[in-house]
Amino acid sequence: MMPILVTFTFESLFPLLLGLALVFHVLALSLQSRAKKASDESDKTTVRINSLRSLGNTMLILAVTALVAFKALHLKTIPLHSYGLLLAVAFLGSIALAQRRAALEGISPRDIGHLSIGLILAALVGSRLFYLVFEVPPSSLMDIFAVWNGGLVIYGGIICATATVWYMMYRKKMPVGRTFDVFSAPLALGIFFGRIGCFLAGCCYGNATEGACGMVFPPKAQVYSKLHAIVSRSNEMPESFERIPKTFVPDISARQFGEVTVHPTQLYESLSMLVCFVLVMLLYKKKKFAGEAFLWVLGFYALVRFVIESVRIDTPHDLFLGTFSLSQTISLIGLPLILATIIIGRTRARHHLGN
Repeated sequence: MMPILVTFTFESLFPLLLGLALVFHVLALSLQSRAKKASDESDKTTVRINSLRSLGNTMLILAVTALVAFKALHLKTIPLHSYGLLLAVAFLGSIALAQRRAALEGISPRDIGHLSIGLILAALVGSRLFYLVFEVPPSSLMDIFAVWNGGLVIYGGIICATATVWYMMYRKKMPVGRTFDVFSAPLALGIFFGRIGCFLAGCCYGNATEGACGMVFPPKAQVYSKLHAIVSRSNEMPESFERIPKTFVPDISARQFGEVTVHPTQLYESLSMLVCFVLVMLLYKKKKFAGEAFLWVLGFYALVRFVIESVRIDTPHDLFLGTFSLSQTISLIGLPLILATIIIGRTRARHHLGN
């Protein structure tokens, strides 16, 4: 499906991104100059300055990416999909929130801005790498870079971004646990927006269902192509075929999808992470040790993802024990480790207070 909002040429996109980068940096310098004259060193002013700088740096990175795409990969146009727009909102919104919350841990918003640049690049590379290695191997060099057509695995982005940010914090000698906590609520918020993008794009889809939550997607949606493939090759995919409600089989076989409702798994995950975001914001001060809030989000996501994967049909479910998908396997391994770390951390925190 992948709805296209607008199509850019090099002549329209590169100057736009470069211009936005310049505007944001000029606004940051202007605000910094006014703050110096007024002797305003408040946290709010610092956050605004660094937020503008981060936006400027992000636009600059996108401008360089566009330059490479058009000149090195010889693309003639780049479409802006609803998926790409929501992905940008997820990144930029999360970074802005992280910079605002940096003061809670006594961390410089500017340092958070610097970390965010590495975070964005690592998240994109990691999520794309996981998709190409574990789900759909590239058939050409262009397929490796065509992220504008979708094909990102969130778990890959989280893992690579976490490792990259940890390394950057180590080099900058920043407090690791407290810095990760700064990114806890932004991570939940980013996944919330990102999954809305998946919903609009029609990717990360669920199986057919007769349940009350089922939704009808446009006839050309990816989910219906997948369902038709399963039905038409039922002998080759018997387990997947058995999971499709039998009342829908005739319509799917005839490509009559108007009454075939499917799980909107994208919205399940999006709404779940909105709940996670609210809980982290409300309970943040209840954490007992540095890094606990970030572990809450990872644990919550692991549980939600494991459950939702059970009704998704867009990924292979035979990676682990012939039953679980890649994401479920990561959840199975990660969730016990996360819970154990939280329990150990809280036990040590109580012991420390007792002394």
